[in-house]
Amino acid sequence: MAAGALLLVANLVHLPVNAPGEPYHPIFSDWHWNGDLDGSFIEIFGGLQLLLAVVALLITWRARGDAVYAVWALVLATAAADDLLRGHERVRDLLMATVDLPVIPGLRPGDVGELVAWAIAVGILVPLLLLAHRRAGSAARHDSRTLAVLMAVLALFAVVFDMLHIVVETSIPPLAATGLSLVETAGELFVMTAIAVVASGMALHSARRQP
Repeated sequence: MAAGALLLVANLVHLPVNAPGEPYHPIFSDWHWNGDLDGSFIEIFGGLQLLLAVVALLITWRARGDAVYAVWALVLATAAADDLLRGHERVRDLLMATVDLPVIPGLRPGDVGELVAWAIAVGILVPLLLLAHRRAGSAARHDSRTLAVLMAVLALFAVVFDMLHIVVETSIPPLAATGLSLVETAGELFVMTAIAVVASGMALHSARRQP
């Protein structure tokens, strides 16, 4: 959380330093400090936290044997790959090149393509997750529900806030648009931190249960 907070502070410093007419700064003018951009330091850090959670869940799966942990590891690995390898952007570009995407008022065709990409991932992963959840033991189902709540909050910031930002960006003052972007960035980052912490706690608890 401390590392995430420092990255958010750097993001705040970057915005005025990178404003039009401001002189170049050798550190904070770098666009990687802007957490609203793909490939930013914040996005990379968030993806690495998800990968930590993937490792922790695989350790938990090996210790407890409940397949739901492995499926959750797959879900988080998909989310990490999406962040680190620009997964939904690649699917969006493929969709835009091959099919006519529906029109949603306030959104660009590329935004609709991203929503379709996320919907495809959800349609594949959620049925697997529900099946594994139903077959899991009571403790594993409790852990699964905890992860589900965290992922729902992550989706709120990563998808809902992102699309809301796009829809209202041109109709609200620039300062309000920047504030909305920072809320989205901070929310995503700290939920990813919470997921990493919770998953690591599951792995440590499982290790203590081993004979």
